[in-house]
Amino acid sequence: MEGFADTACVNKTKPFITYHQIVRNRHSMPTKLDYIFLNDDHIQMCKKSETKFRNSDHLLVWCSLYQNQKTPKPTLWKLNSHMLNNPFISKEIVADLRDKKATSN
Repeated sequence: MEGFADTACVNKTKPFITYHQIVRNRHSMPTKLDYIFLNDDHIQMCKKSETKFRNSDHLLVWCSLYQNQKTPKPTLWKLNSHMLNNPFISKEIVADLRDKKATSN
């Protein structure tokens, strides 16, 4: 899935097994069927991903998220003047500025 990441990527145990199926001769076939996906912009918040036992052939997938409590300082926006050499970008900037001016009047 484009734009999403599997939280199992932060798990130290490889492979990340979530399902056990009993097959021929009572052998167990482990595989991964259960997932938790996070948007790529938020995957850094995934501190830990693990499985927990449940009374089922599927293991519970558990993901611990954390959020940085520090508020980032606002950043200054600067125009890269080299971008003005691109006619398409220059045209878009001029149009945006005209729209802003028209709506502020």
